[in-house]
Amino acid sequence: MTSQDGQAPRDHGAVGCKHEVFLSYSRKQRDFVEQLDKDLRNCGYSPFFDRDRYSLPVTENTTNNIRAAIRQCEVGIVVLSEDFFSLTIWPMFELAYMVECKTRIMPVFYGISPTDLDDVDKHKRWRSEWEKLADKYVKENPDKENLVRIPEWREALNSLGPTQGFVYNETQGQVKLLTEIVKEINSRVSPFPDYSYVQGGVRFCQIICKKISNTALSQAYGKQVVGLYGVGGIGKTTSCKYLCKHYYKELDGKVCHIEFDSVKSKKNRLQEVLKQLLKLNGEVSKDWSEEKCYEKLEKGLLSQRIFLAIDNVLDMNEIYEETKCYIRLGAGNSIVLVTARSPVIITKELKIHKCIAMPDLEKHEAQALFLKHAVPKQRFDDYNAPRNEVDEHLLNQCIQRCYFSKGKNGSFHYHPLALRVLGSQLESIDQSKWWSQLKDKETFNRFQQQADPVFSILRSSFDDLKDNKYKLMFLDVVLFDTEADYGLFDTEAHYGLVKYGHYSYDDNWNIFKWLSVVHGLSVTDVQNRLGHLERKSLLEELGDGTTRVGVHDLWREFAAMEANAGETESRPWLYEIWKSKDQESKLYYGGWEKLQRISIMGDKTREKSIDFSNCSKVTVLKLVRVNVEESALNLGLLNRLKSLRIECRFDECVVQGIKTLKHLKVLVWSIIGSLPSTSTLTFPPALQVLRLTCDRYKQYWEVATYEKYSARSTLDLGGLRSLQEACIVSNGKVHISGLSSEMTKLRILNLQGCFGLPSLPGVGDIKGMTALTLSNCKSLKMLPLLQMLTKLRSLNLGDCNSLIAVPGLGCLVALEELDAGGCESLREVPDVSNLTKLQTLILRDCKSLTAVPGLGSMVALVGLDAWGCESLSELPDLSNLTKLGTLILWDCKSLTAVPGLGSMIALQKLELWGCVSLCELPDVSKLTKLQTLNLGDCKSLTAVPGLGSLVALEKLNAWGCESLCELPDVIKLTKLQTLNLGDCKSLTAVPGLGSLVALG
Repeated sequence: MTSQDGQAPRDHGAVGCKHEVFLSYSRKQRDFVEQLDKDLRNCGYSPFFDRDRYSLPVTENTTNNIRAAIRQCEVGIVVLSEDFFSLTIWPMFELAYMVECKTRIMPVFYGISPTDLDDVDKHKRWRSEWEKLADKYVKENPDKENLVRIPEWREALNSLGPTQGFVYNETQGQVKLLTEIVKEINSRVSPFPDYSYVQGGVRFCQIICKKISNTALSQAYGKQVVGLYGVGGIGKTTSCKYLCKHYYKELDGKVCHIEFDSVKSKKNRLQEVLKQLLKLNGEVSKDWSEEKCYEKLEKGLLSQRIFLAIDNVLDMNEIYEETKCYIRLGAGNSIVLVTARSPVIITKELKIHKCIAMPDLEKHEAQALFLKHAVPKQRFDDYNAPRNEVDEHLLNQCIQRCYFSKGKNGSFHYHPLALRVLGSQLESIDQSKWWSQLKDKETFNRFQQQADPVFSILRSSFDDLKDNKYKLMFLDVVLFDTEADYGLFDTEAHYGLVKYGHYSYDDNWNIFKWLSVVHGLSVTDVQNRLGHLERKSLLEELGDGTTRVGVHDLWREFAAMEANAGETESRPWLYEIWKSKDQESKLYYGGWEKLQRISIMGDKTREKSIDFSNCSKVTVLKLVRVNVEESALNLGLLNRLKSLRIECRFDECVVQGIKTLKHLKVLVWSIIGSLPSTSTLTFPPALQVLRLTCDRYKQYWEVATYEKYSARSTLDLGGLRSLQEACIVSNGKVHISGLSSEMTKLRILNLQGCFGLPSLPGVGDIKGMTALTLSNCKSLKMLPLLQMLTKLRSLNLGDCNSLIAVPGLGCLVALEELDAGGCESLREVPDVSNLTKLQTLILRDCKSLTAVPGLGSMVALVGLDAWGCESLSELPDLSNLTKLGTLILWDCKSLTAVPGLGSMIALQKLELWGCVSLCELPDVSKLTKLQTLNLGDCKSLTAVPGLGSLVALEKLNAWGCESLCELPDVIKLTKLQTLNLGDCKSLTAVPGLGSLVALG
């Protein structure tokens, strides 16, 4: 048989990647070729057989289709007979085109022998027959004269001989011949199509193959096992098939691709594995039990090295067990690739520890893929041709529409299926109109077309949830955690999330707790349900509850579509965006009985009507930027409401409606504009989380001063015995009342930015509080006695520049973080020696502070910042602060000494810049972890004893140390990279300086 070198690349543009083997014959051998076609299909191939309407549909383009099929195929099986050369023109037409395309030709001699190809007389006779056939064909088809090229037929015939092929022997019969042909095809041709034409396909598979080659044998399975995960439609299945083709020859055809779907049964999958790995067709195994199928596979593959791609593993226990059985097939040096939409399935359920995300398309690959579908097919001869026809900026705008967030780590990617869909949408539109289409149309027409190809993949996962409780939780996570830029204080505005300082406490309200309240479940049950959604690939990353749950952008788009799909009266949720003037809210007529969730992103420039009269079952409501008719928002009708986020102008009707919501537990309320100075706001008694902001758009300079109470609005928190977290921001004059010892569940109180708050009566009575934030309360002069707050772990008084005292501070024995930075009026603090758990102390710019009694007893302290404490004249002995890593005393102009400094063995950073009164330092030779030492402008400092022993020191700044007259030998400071001794007027020498090789 012949094997042409320099084989031309296979063509996939016109008819798609479909055939691997081309069957060329004369019609008298049709029965033989028909059986060959069947045998090849049983082995997983898709041969081109002209009697198969799927191979050659009835069309006027028969010639072009034959040529396209030949360009696809790796091998042409040519059944040579007398009839092949003399009956019609088509066999020779096909043979000549195979030779032109350098297709590998596999001759089958049926009724003639290989020696006949060297017989001059037969050549003459066949050429004579060709002349007759040509004359007849041209007379009947004068417009197709170019198909008859006898000189090319002669060259094609000559290229076959002398050769060795398969010879039909009547004694042996057809069965043996067919078996030999199929065996030869199996050894030469992979039944898996060539996907090298797919954008990124080759690069993706190189990445995956490299991962496989670097993977050690799995302890659980005893072979190389790698997991591949990613959202639907990004090419996992294509990569599986590409890798099967990649490993086909290396493993002598022992490769297999299994895909879990809703169509095939377990028995069907087993038969598929038997066919691909043991070459047994379905007829043989159709009566076998599942156990017998497994037995045959285990025995047949016991010593065989195989490649197995197990694709689209679903989140079902029976699928997990079936997958594990497949992984165990084959010898110990076998290779297994397992794909799923969620990494949780791979790592946690299947115990596969080598796992990678599906590689992303690069920009140029995304452009090529989009153009393939956006440019009309007849102009798409190759991938580079249309690029010059499309404006580069326009092209980038198009692919940007398909650039989605993955929902975690801030990463984005071009989604292949989205690129194909958008390209197909724009194909029939003139390019000059693409701009308007991109502006006017929703991407993928998502709200008008439920059967969108992009969402059809996601639909299967969503419908697979079956139980509506999971669907509702998924939509809660997605629809009520969007538009972060509308957040009140941070990106987690809907849930009431906020992180205090450097610590995240267990008492913080978080997403899990919000879902717990809304669904009436324990936090553990909520986490279990979210874990189920993560395994189903609907969620990307759960986190710890204090951050947004990771959700792919496509899932967000799908959720928005789902919440607007179907008949209104049957939906339990409503997601609505007000955009056009003529669009009426779906709540205009009062809603519907089954409605449980409402999320509306309004438009403050347009006014609409909302009626809640038929919304008695609604438990979650989100109204952002709503602009409704005056006094028309009657929230009192929502008597089952548990969670409310609302952003609107101050409206007495809204205020009264909120008061009546006896089941309301979460309230996030943003009042646009100021509160009336005489108003008093009260809140529903069952409230657990309150987040209130008003005057949010006022300027900082509009800070109220401590004046008459009569000029202030009042926020009355009295009676809120279930309150766990309160976060209030008001730039105007406000008074907060109702804080008392009855608030036994209150853990977090955040009044950050209440510039006009004059006092805070009752705050010292809330014994269970763990975090109190009063930063930027610039009118606050005095706090009540805090000595009963023995569970308080975080106290933030930053920039309370009117505050003069913190009574009871020394009794806060659980305190871990204290921020009093910017408290310019604070002259003294009580003895803090009992604060033995304090880790961070910030006193920056406390310009009036003269002393910190008890500071030396804070044995847990790791960071102390007293920058700018210009009145601080002395410090106690700090030798017990052995955990202190950072000490900042920058610009402490009155400080004369730092007693105990030499014992701070954990110190890594010491900042003493501008301590102009500091005359001397203790021996610092024990500070072997110190990396940064800043002594700049310490004008009175005369010496730094022990400096030469600071072996970890990297930066030393002694600029302006005018009195520094000597330094010890610095030869041991081998890590020193930066040294500044500028303006050290008294310094005459630095012993060992020349040995510091790291010095820049």
